[in-house]
Amino acid sequence: MRFLGVKLQAFRNVSFADLNLEQERIFFEGDNAQGKSNLMEALGFITALRSFRSKHQKLLLKEGDSEAQIAYTLEHERLGETLVRIVLKPDLKEIYIDENKVERFSDFVGLFPTVVFCTQDMQLLRGTPSLRRRFFDLTLSAMDAEYLQVLQSYFRALHSRNRLLKENAGDVRSLAAFERVLASSACLLIERRKAEVDTLANYLIEAYASMAGKDEALAFTYQADLALSTEAEFVEFWERTRQRDQLTKVTQRGPHRDDVLFKINGKAVQDYASEGQQRSVAIALKLGQVAYFREKSGVAPVVLADDILGELDGSRRKQFWAGLDEDLQVIATGTAFPETIASARDAWSRFCVTDGSFSLLESLVV
Repeated sequence: MRFLGVKLQAFRNVSFADLNLEQERIFFEGDNAQGKSNLMEALGFITALRSFRSKHQKLLLKEGDSEAQIAYTLEHERLGETLVRIVLKPDLKEIYIDENKVERFSDFVGLFPTVVFCTQDMQLLRGTPSLRRRFFDLTLSAMDAEYLQVLQSYFRALHSRNRLLKENAGDVRSLAAFERVLASSACLLIERRKAEVDTLANYLIEAYASMAGKDEALAFTYQADLALSTEAEFVEFWERTRQRDQLTKVTQRGPHRDDVLFKINGKAVQDYASEGQQRSVAIALKLGQVAYFREKSGVAPVVLADDILGELDGSRRKQFWAGLDEDLQVIATGTAFPETIASARDAWSRFCVTDGSFSLLESLVV
């Protein structure tokens, strides 16, 4: 897959933009806070209908506007040349493919894979379990519509149970009803997470081995918060812990507390790995995601490198390029074009970004 063009209207700080993206290598340069990451956010939004930067959709709309639009023109392995248009309102999305409205988002998510490499990737290793869980859930949801539906069902029931715990903790019958829905969804989530973590781990481990060699054995494992496997076990657990949850007014345990762990030679990456090792793991994680998306969808993802190429040292820059198939479109940003990213096979289009506006600097730069 590749982007041929994108139009933005009232998205973040971009009033309007109409960009030609037909090149395989495209670089957007400019000072910080000018709109480079906003563009990458808009391009990445097409994959899972979520921002890689914000959980709140209303923040994607330009201040003072009630609606934003993104229109993509793409070349797709299965669909050919395709027009996708997304209309965003504070609490509503509308999706159109070739001007036909998409009625079920689950039919859309994952059709157009992208992978974002950004400076926040290190937090997937160093940050809270919720960040790793969100990455894992978004990765699986993008390639598995059923997983997305089960995940949504689980969190709807979880929020309902939590609301009851806060507002009407004595409503045992309603609590039990939501617990049964939670239990059914929990079993399916854990089953899919266990199955897919191994597939993703194989790609991650392969990418890391190509960087660090065989002396550093990387492991990527799924850690369930509860070692339960049947609906009956989950129902019994939440019934047994109701009194405690009523005191805290929140469901303390369940798949919403799961984690994925990274270890090198048996030691936790966030606690024992060097800065360089952690950077390599972060790169390998996203390279693994690229390979995972390609295998699951049969579509080559677009790589979105947001402000990282200039920050990587020479060794890791080589690792980044070596891990990418040559046919992948790469769209990158930075405060300046790092001349060292170009190679004999690379021709770059370059744009300048200033206060939400984009101007072509030069094309076919080798």
